[in-house]
Amino acid sequence: MKLLIRQLFDRNSSTYTYIIGSNDHALIIDPVKENVPQYINLLDELGLSLKMVLDTHVHADHITGSGLLQQKKACEVGSPIESAACCGSFNFEDGSCFGAKWT
Repeated sequence: MKLLIRQLFDRNSSTYTYIIGSNDHALIIDPVKENVPQYINLLDELGLSLKMVLDTHVHADHITGSGLLQQKKACEVGSPIESAACCGSFNFEDGSCFGAKWT
């Protein structure tokens, strides 16, 4: 099993997004809406299928790209239970396991 981790930096909002891939599946953490085309191109270049997007916090610094990624890639979207966000497929908290959603 190969593991890939890419850290991407958005200069406008000074935020980081992470792409984590294993075999042919990928997870994106904290995507920025304006960078969704870049993420999709990178996933295609790497031959990865987007399975899940996680927003780790409420984004006062930028608009999340999770909804757009969900529309374009039909992936699951998770948001922290503390954020009370209603746009995700599921909520998570410390200690949550995502194994079943990954396959």
